Amino acid sequence: MPPSDVTEPADHQREIKFEGSTLKDLKALPVGPRDQIANSLTALQSGAKAELEISHLSLPRGMVAMELKIQGSPAYRCVFNMKDAGILYVLYVGKKTATGTDKQLIETVISRLKAVEATKREAAREAKKSTKAGKAGRK
Repeated sequence: MPPSDVTEPADHQREIKFEGSTLKDLKALPVGPRDQIANSLTALQSGAKAELEISHLSLPRGMVAMELKIQGSPAYRCVFNMKDAGILYVLYVGKKTATGTDKQLIETVISRLKAVEATKREAAREAKKSTKAGKAGRK
C-alpha cells in the first residue's frame, strides 16, 4: 500500500502513543534507523507522506496494522496502527530477525492491539458512567 493511503489532511495532528516497550526500543536502535523511523512517524503524525516504505502487516481478521520498513542487513521494522481518528499507535519497533514474517513480531503486535482495544473499551465504559452520573446529578 502506498504511503499516501495512510495520510490525512496536513492540518490534522495525530497523537502518537507508544505501546509496551516501543519507545524504549526505538531509542535503543542505531542512530540512522532510529532517525528514519522517527521522521516517518512524525510525517504520518502530521498527515504527510512517510519517507520509509509502508506495507500492510498480515494479521488475523479484524486486526489492522501497517509496517514501516528499512531494508538491508540488518533490516528494521516499525509496526503501527492508525485506525482511530487522531491517534497513531506504535505497536512494535525492532530489528527484523526472520526471513518472511516473524512469528514473535506478529504475536507481540496482536497482544498490543488487544491491549489497545481493551483500554478503549474501558475508557468508553468510564465515559458512559460519567455521562450517566452527570445526568443523574442534574435531576
